[in-house]
Parts: sequence; structure tokens; C-alpha cells
Amino acid sequence: MKINIVTVCNSSYFIFLKIWLRSFHATLNLDNIKTIYVINTGLLKSEIEFVKSFPNTEIVDTGLETEFTGLHEEGWSSSTYSKLPVIKRILASDKIPTYFVDVDCIFVRDFYELLDFSRDLVVCDCSDRQGGYHSRLIGSFYGFNSPDRVIPFIDSWYNKILYSKAVKHAWRESPSLTLTWEEELESGKHGKSAGGKQLLMQGILEGVISASFLSRPMEVPYILHMKSEGGYGYSTPEERLRMPYVQEFIGDYLDKEDHV
Repeated sequence: MKINIVTVCNSSYFIFLKIWLRSFHATLNLDNIKTIYVINTGLLKSEIEFVKSFPNTEIVDTGLETEFTGLHEEGWSSSTYSKLPVIKRILASDKIPTYFVDVDCIFVRDFYELLDFSRDLVVCDCSDRQGGYHSRLIGSFYGFNSPDRVIPFIDSWYNKILYSKAVKHAWRESPSLTLTWEEELESGKHGKSAGGKQLLMQGILEGVISASFLSRPMEVPYILHMKSEGGYGYSTPEERLRMPYVQEFIGDYLDKEDHV
């Protein structure tokens, strides 16, 4: 079964996108991929041309021109929260499983072999994170396998991101995802809204599918996530590229002028 892959990027994060695209093509079996969608929230023309040089890759314009000036600030939020409406449109048009992977990630192994297509949703479970977590699920990796059944779930998640008073953090995406899934576990409301039963979810541990600075990674995770950890001195893209656990993986995917 072919799948779509989606990410989102602006010019501030372009160095991550280079690593993302190059490691993706070096690691995954492209026979399993229909389209790679890059949601453009402020890429330069030359950067867009770089993206288009990869096969089966499409730019999705949003009209946004964001830049990174600090974690969870307006540019970051606008870029991050643009994803779900685009993914919803892709599901409606392509009608195949569609997965999102944060742009600050490195593909290390082909994660396709992990996917359970009998489940409606696939999410990243943070319960293996060292020192606990603010929300059980994190929006760095997720997938929708049942295009017709997941739309009410996506709508509810997006509504919580924008409006829910139950979300107390400046970062709203992951807590809103967790709240939406807890609703589904309790009542099955989103699956029933789609005319069926409760949605089924596959949870994959963060250390396996989106291994970050504070997760407990398996020996060789499928995806490494250069997640911001400001308390440890890793906030800007340049700082995050110097994280010890990513150094051995990024060299092949950077150009000589990319100083890290």
C-alpha cells in the first residue's frame, strides 16, 4: 500500500529540510511512497527549486511567510498550525494513508515496516521519555490510515489547537492531540461521527519513531528528532544540529557551506 508523507517548512528551517529530504530518499523504499508534500510557510524561490528537484515531491503553498524568531512564538505557531487543514485536503483528494513527520527529523531506518494499516490512526507515544512528559502524545510523527473515518478527529484536534481553554501550554498541538484521543477512548465520538465504531490507534514509542534528546531511544531508532530543548542549550537550528546524538547521521546530508 502506498502512502503520502507530509512536512512543513519555512526558510529558517531549510537546513533541516535538506537533511529531511536527503535522508528520506537514502533510507525509505520509494516504491511505497506516492507523494511527498512539503507545506511551504516561507521558503525562498531557490529553496523551492531544491525541493522540486526530488522525485514525487510537491510544494503546497499556504500564503504564509513565517520565520523562526523563537520557540512557540507567532511564526512558529502559524507554521505549525497550518498542517492539519492541508493534511485534511490531501486525505480528501488522494484517499490513501497520509503521514506527517516534523521537518527537524533524520530518517535512519525505513519506518514503513512498523505501520499497522488495520488501525485508523498512528501516533507517537511519549511514555518512554526520561523525566516525564507534558502530554502523552506528540505531534512530531502521526498518520491517518482511514481517510474517510478520521476527518471528525482532525476537525476536533484542530479546534482544540485554536480554541480549547483546557490547553494550558504555549505549545498547543501535542496537548490538543492527547485531549482529542482521550475523548475518543472515552466515548468513541469521532469514529461514531464518521458513521462507524471507535477509532483504532497504533501507538509507537517516541524512542523508536521520533527519538529525541530526552526520549529513551532504541539502539538504532527509525527516525531521529532534533527537537528543541532550550533548557539544555538547544533552541536554534544551528544549536540543534550540534546535538550529540545526531552528529554521526547528518554529515552525508549537508553541503560544505552548511556550518554546524
